[in-house]
Amino acid sequence: MEENEENHKSFKKAFRKEILIWLECSTFHGLQNISKNTNFIIRILWLMFVITSFSYCFYSLVQCFINFYKYEVTVSIKNVDELPSRFPAITICNINPFNEAYAGDYILNKSSTAKCFDQKNGSNFVACMNIADPYNAFQTFIDQIKRIVANDKTLTSNDTYWYGYDLQTDMTVSCTFNGISCNFTDNFIRYWDNRYGNCYTFNSDGALKTSSTGNGHGLEMELVVSK
Repeated sequence: MEENEENHKSFKKAFRKEILIWLECSTFHGLQNISKNTNFIIRILWLMFVITSFSYCFYSLVQCFINFYKYEVTVSIKNVDELPSRFPAITICNINPFNEAYAGDYILNKSSTAKCFDQKNGSNFVACMNIADPYNAFQTFIDQIKRIVANDKTLTSNDTYWYGYDLQTDMTVSCTFNGISCNFTDNFIRYWDNRYGNCYTFNSDGALKTSSTGNGHGLEMELVVSK
């Protein structure tokens, strides 16, 4: 019995010695001051500082995990007024890709249903296309012409220009940018679209800017919609 008590005391003494060695070798200054300081009150103060520090660290870690697993999303919206502001590029097309004044000869020569083009007004055109609905008959005819034009590799840029509508002469009544008349040569770039024919992009290089919004500023266009 006495031997067991002696062994227990020896173990406690050795364990305490190892703890003191670990505290003295620790890189955490608070633990070193607890073990090395001989003043009891100062040791208590250092112990309180260490416990407070560890408690706050543990609390911060727990809060970080809680906030992370909430999966909250933070969105910051900031309005920046930039004047003058860069004006966007705008593309204008005619819903009808073909100008009948110039494309008629091409249509008559290339289309397998060209004979129907001469009879397009009234029921003769519908009967010629073998379709009961007049709208679907004309739409089918236009779709065929679109395919022919898209697959015709002999067409030049000048050809496609004449088959479609010109923005300045055929489609536009008036056009101003920042209150000044548009320069169709410098401000618009034409390209051919297989669906809409001639399309025109305003400010394609993004160089133009506007100083304000509303009437009299930016791009204002009055277009012909009856074509």
